[in-house]
Amino acid sequence: MKPSLSSQLRPPSVLFDTEHGRQRLVTVALRLAEGTPMMPQPYERMLLQFVRGSLTLDEVIARLEVREHE
Repeated sequence: MKPSLSSQLRPPSVLFDTEHGRQRLVTVALRLAEGTPMMPQPYERMLLQFVRGSLTLDEVIARLEVREHE
């Protein structure tokens, strides 16, 4: 039996198992969404920076608190 298209398009689970793999998936998703309505909003991009490892949790919280007081 031939695998379904959705299973063929699904990234290997090993990408979800490591931090580096998850970071690569975020990068690919952002590139695919660039210039489309699916492009993340500023706060979503900030959270994705955290997922990538570019921001610490404390930095994310500090930025969200600043936005809250604006």
